[in-house]
Order: sequence, then structure tokens, then C-alpha cells
Amino acid sequence: MSAARSNRHRASKPAPPGRECTEQDYLILSALERDARISFSNLAVKLGLSKSPTWARVRDLKLRGVISGFRAVIDPAAMGLQIHAFVQVTIKSAMSKEFESTVIRHAAVRR
Repeated sequence: MSAARSNRHRASKPAPPGRECTEQDYLILSALERDARISFSNLAVKLGLSKSPTWARVRDLKLRGVISGFRAVIDPAAMGLQIHAFVQVTIKSAMSKEFESTVIRHAAVRR
């Protein structure tokens, strides 16, 4: 990992009190940012560790809250969704539940 990338992570994700991230922690985070589905075996090879210590390090990062979750990034165009819009609507409070339930049922609305 480059020094600039390493420093950027240190600045944007400070470690909890009493436990600073190690260089191997940053390597793990970098690898998981690129591919969150990487196997522990492949991640271990990248780190030069065996599978068990690699698993323990990832578990520790999750327990400390450094890793808060894993997500799938969906490509809207691949789903046939061509238009993106953020809409603000002002309505009377008494109509809010009816409005919300109607909008949510519409086929073009994704939450």
C-alpha cells in the first residue's frame, strides 16, 4: 500500500482509544475495499499469514467497529434503471401515511 493511501486511512479512520491499526490492518482494509468477498485463504496469501490469524484480524477489526459491514454495490443501469431522481414533496401531515404507502407501491420507486 502506498504511503499516501496508508496516511489517508489513518487520518479518516482513527483507531479506538488504546488500539491503533497496524500496517497489516491497513492491508486487510485495503484488500476488503477492493473485494469484500475475498476468501480468508486468498486474503492470507496477500498478507503473508496463515488463514487463522487472518480470520482473527478481520474479526478483531469488526469487533472494534473499524469494519462496520459488507455491502453489495448495485449498478442501476444494469438493472434497467436509467433515471435517478431525488424528490422533495411537501404535504399535509394527515396525508403522509397515505402518500408514503402509495409511493412505495409504485413500480419505479426503489428504496
